[in-house]
Amino acid sequence: MDAWIGGLLRALDARGLTERSVIAVTADHGEEFGDRGGLHHSHTLFGELVDVPLLLAAPGAGTGVDDEPVSLRALPRLLLEAARWPVDDAFIEGAPGMTASIRLRQGGRHLLRVADGSWSLHLRVVPGEERLQEPALYSRAEDPGERRDLSGERTDVVRDLIARPEVTELIERLQIG
Repeated sequence: MDAWIGGLLRALDARGLTERSVIAVTADHGEEFGDRGGLHHSHTLFGELVDVPLLLAAPGAGTGVDDEPVSLRALPRLLLEAARWPVDDAFIEGAPGMTASIRLRQGGRHLLRVADGSWSLHLRVVPGEERLQEPALYSRAEDPGERRDLSGERTDVVRDLIARPEVTELIERLQIG
């Protein structure tokens, strides 16, 4: 991958386009390299699989790191803004500060992960059942590897995250099946 990206950057530079280009590098998912005993990318929704980096270079953007989660739905807006193109709010939508990941399982329990800057909440949603199964809550700042479940200690955070309208809507859709 490094060689391909390097080739693209050299080609842009050779054509004098580097200073006029917005360059974004990201992925659709991460990989689990033994983090939880597996070597796959489709069985859980832990951070190593769904929190993927976004590298963005744009003219005049400067350098820096922003750890705030961004939904893929916000990517078109970010790219258009970086290119200094007008953004039509009716066409582009994004939910800065919160991301949701879903793993649908046919006829089984769906996985839902909601993350904001502070917390990561994992739920299992069974179609036809109102009760959410096996909630797990992790502190993104204190436990970025999502190892210590705080759902029993921080029921207030679990309740508040589930009560967000966008999360409630996702849960309702998954419960319908």
